Amino acid sequence: MILGVFGEPFSEDARKSFGRAIGKAETETHQGVLKLLVSRKSKQQEIDLKLKVMGT
Repeated sequence: MILGVFGEPFSEDARKSFGRAIGKAETETHQGVLKLLVSRKSKQQEIDLKLKVMGT
């Protein structure tokens, strides 16, 4: 289950936050890495999802 992005849990509409996070991850600054805060087997962890760098 995805709980948040870039180390922060969702605090508003998760769809909007997730969309903004994808845009942020696709920048040169973040090198296409989307950091997801997830729950697996009742444990929270952060995983990196590699996306294509699209630019700003």
